[in-house]
Amino acid sequence: MKFFPILNSIEDTLCIHHYCYSNLKLFKYIIKNFKSVNEVIENKYKIFQHFNLKKPDDFIYKLSTFNPHPSLKVLQRQKIKIVTINNVEYPQLLYEISDAPPILFYKGNIKCLKDECLAVVGPRKSTHYGNQAAEYFTKACSDYFTIVSGFAKGIDLIAHQTCVKENKKTIAVMGVGLDQCYPADQKHLFDKIIQSNGLLISEFPFFIRPFPFHFPQRNRIISGLSKGIIVCEAKQKSGSLITASHAIDQNREVFAVPGPIFNKSSIGCFKLIQDGAKCTFSASDILEEMNIKNNKKNTIPSIAKQNSLNDNEKNILNILTEPKHIDLIIESSNLTINQVLHILTTLELKELIIKKEGNIFEQKNNIL
Repeated sequence: MKFFPILNSIEDTLCIHHYCYSNLKLFKYIIKNFKSVNEVIENKYKIFQHFNLKKPDDFIYKLSTFNPHPSLKVLQRQKIKIVTINNVEYPQLLYEISDAPPILFYKGNIKCLKDECLAVVGPRKSTHYGNQAAEYFTKACSDYFTIVSGFAKGIDLIAHQTCVKENKKTIAVMGVGLDQCYPADQKHLFDKIIQSNGLLISEFPFFIRPFPFHFPQRNRIISGLSKGIIVCEAKQKSGSLITASHAIDQNREVFAVPGPIFNKSSIGCFKLIQDGAKCTFSASDILEEMNIKNNKKNTIPSIAKQNSLNDNEKNILNILTEPKHIDLIIESSNLTINQVLHILTTLELKELIIKKEGNIFEQKNNIL
């Protein structure tokens, strides 16, 4: 890793970050070319030649009058710390992306940044099906990865809550500074993540409200920290697809969970699958892709074994009294391909069947 002297001063770091966090090109130009805020101010015309700032004099005035003490008090009072790209604690995977954040604020277990991570993402307005998928994949994969998500309502919160419930580590990438909790009604989860040996991180400064652009901006960090991302649901235009796009650009694995074809929340996942994402029915699909041996395939706790099944689901389950290839299942069921795929996914999420290599499906042991 390179060393940037200006980031060695916490006061200069807070100052540059406060006014440049939304302009990463400017931020990186400054830390690469200047050793202090005073040097930046002295060379303001050199900066103006490279960047067409709307109000250049205002920018320099803000730098020269910035007071770091309120931020320093928050750091001390709320036990928030800073890791910069100068530090060995900065995660290597994130460092390698083209738009890596020069600094991160954090609370909790910094060692999480060195773990192998997997992101679980989806919409704020998630369906019951999407919530089931998020809970299942989080629970199944948290034995092997630290789970990363964005602390937004819907799928993100399901992922974090599941980790806390299972006493597994999770990283919440916030869309606002760590001096506040957003959504505000999730302060208990905010605190529980830290108590569960997890981590809260943010690239956003203190005393700034959560602007809409914060959330797509932070999504590159969610994928950047992770070896892969699981998209549980996604509409045609959604933040989940932005995260998936970042993941593709960053050469990460993208796993898309198929859903009901008539549900708008499934369209994004189907589009990802068409574009080359791995169609993901079960946790074993992910572990196999990551070359991880799953020794707990048959011992993952059931999400909904007691849930009632409809007639088509019972029909498929009865067909699978012995292992069968998907083509034979379709032939035996008198249902359409899409209907069978949806039912198989539902039965897997309910942990009533398992998928084996070669598109072979079978009942799990002792489920009836």
